[in-house]
Amino acid sequence: MRRQSFFRLFISLAASVFMLFYTSCMQSGSRAAGGGSAEVPKVTVSVPPLAYFAQEIGGDSVEVSVLMGAGADPETFQPGMNAMRALNSSQLFLTTGVLPFEQSMLTNLRANTPDLPVVDAGKGITYLYGTHENCHDHSHNHATAAAHSSGDNGTGAPDPHIWSSVRNGKVIAANTLRALVAAAPSHKAYYTERYARLVARLDSLDSAIAAQLASTRGGAFVIWHPSLSYFANDYGLEQVAFNVEGKETSSLQLRRQLDAAAEERPLAFFVPEGLAPERVKSIADHLGLPPTPLNLLSADWEGQMRTVGNALTSRQ
Repeated sequence: MRRQSFFRLFISLAASVFMLFYTSCMQSGSRAAGGGSAEVPKVTVSVPPLAYFAQEIGGDSVEVSVLMGAGADPETFQPGMNAMRALNSSQLFLTTGVLPFEQSMLTNLRANTPDLPVVDAGKGITYLYGTHENCHDHSHNHATAAAHSSGDNGTGAPDPHIWSSVRNGKVIAANTLRALVAAAPSHKAYYTERYARLVARLDSLDSAIAAQLASTRGGAFVIWHPSLSYFANDYGLEQVAFNVEGKETSSLQLRRQLDAAAEERPLAFFVPEGLAPERVKSIADHLGLPPTPLNLLSADWEGQMRTVGNALTSRQ
């Protein structure tokens, strides 16, 4: 009896090991059939707004992580070892294609993770130039446009806030779709369906904002840092920024800029998180405008775009 019990236990264990091995092989085969990608691809994005597009298109079939943490400045951010670890476990890296820290990471990636696909989610966007330059102490943005290239068609560096536009968002969405399909071909139908729904929503949002702002064309708005250049360009508005190129604004400079901005009869005043409350109040009182908090580095990209459109028409 003991021998029979032992024999039955042995058979049971052997069967369990076989099923575990078989399941592992099937899963491995499934990944290979999908072009070498994991069933749930790990996607790393450089900044939070790109996470919005990856998540909206990828849904439950992707695991998205963001390199740049909350409160960091994308124009001065320096990634550390945690960022490299996140990339080492990823199947895809989505970038804006224009931020300095992305460019500095490419050398390390090519040396240490040469097989990691790096996708420029902004490919095809028309860059704006000259938006971060001081103009006669006003900091008015007189932007020039140039096609997405190596930078030869514009002056200086392109405006890096490419995500601050619904129309640019459609380009980012299309690039994200292609990247996700390449990373996980077995999910193509799922991604394509979600992408189609997203584009329909973006088209609706663009039309709604354009209708909202039809009577304000040529108008201006005030913002602390020139991060809505692409939005302003889309709808024929002028962006009046105070803090340009990250330079500290003196009290005298700020007063001159406020006087110049007030002459434009601005439609709205946008403020970033973390700006000193006393400074916000001083500017708001001078302009006679309530401050509209804005976080253009939020993963709630769509919500931020709606906030901008609503604020610009709230006084009509």
